[in-house]
Amino acid sequence: MTDDGFLEPAWFESMNRRLSSVSLDSQLSAERVCVRVVFDITKSPPSASEVMTFFVDEQGTRLEAVADPAPDLVVSVSYADAAQISSGQMRSSQALRDGRLKVRGDVNALIQFSAWMSEAHRALHPSVE
Repeated sequence: MTDDGFLEPAWFESMNRRLSSVSLDSQLSAERVCVRVVFDITKSPPSASEVMTFFVDEQGTRLEAVADPAPDLVVSVSYADAAQISSGQMRSSQALRDGRLKVRGDVNALIQFSAWMSEAHRALHPSVE
């Protein structure tokens, strides 16, 4: 078990409850966003998932500890950096600029997902600038 439970089953349950309260803004909703992002987590402790898929679709938003077989994007990130991003200690945009996130896939999906992630980050971490 990790110290904070990051990427363990209870963490996924908690995040999905929190994500259910975050809604897409009207522009993203109007575009009927459907994005599947697989996160390949490197250097994970044995008790934590090494992969997760972030879904943004007509069913809402959710995280699952599975690798979607046809993702729009694949993001590679270390466990430590993913934990900091998840807790609000690091912004994903900064991690991308610093080369801590490696992204491959559909650029249009990246733009849509980035817009939604910014909105979600503000909602989940209001005290973080």
